[in-house]
Amino acid sequence: MCRLGELLSLRKEKIDPSITPFSKIQPISIHFDGSISKRVLDENREYSMDMYVAKPGDLVLSKIDLKNGAVSFVPEGWEAVAVTSHFAVYQLDSSRMLPAFLHRLIQTDMFKSYLWSNKVGAEGRTEVKINFFESIQIPVPPLATQQAIVAQWQALQSQAEQAALAATQHEEKGRQDFLQALGLQAPEV
Repeated sequence: MCRLGELLSLRKEKIDPSITPFSKIQPISIHFDGSISKRVLDENREYSMDMYVAKPGDLVLSKIDLKNGAVSFVPEGWEAVAVTSHFAVYQLDSSRMLPAFLHRLIQTDMFKSYLWSNKVGAEGRTEVKINFFESIQIPVPPLATQQAIVAQWQALQSQAEQAALAATQHEEKGRQDFLQALGLQAPEV
């Protein structure tokens, strides 16, 4: 076990708008399920807040929505992205923790519930403080164990997706069979 902050180094690289115009940056959104997406930019828009760099492999969390699990890694293969001061950006010590393992750990219902139960502030403006997040004790198994856990999770996710697809196909076949038994044809969509 170790404190999460022992595995993370804060990155706070401000983007200079005189060097990098707003049209050349890529803002992102972090979603409650831990996914990340690129925001669409309005070409005529300019900076309204300070912007900071997040590089591929960096852990990015939404300070406001950390309590909901809005934590993700910038995918490898992406260019650097931009976030406002409402986000925290960290480099992970990958010699001790695999990004995929930490991401899965943070997205567990238990971890997200723990974050939710430790939010502070007035209702409607509650958040999990960054220093609290950094103080959370987490398990740090050997990298090989982390990889095995992630591989097992990925295999089970694949099986679940295949089962959901099969269920959808069975449901559609049942609907078609029912209509055919009535002598009806499904409407064109």
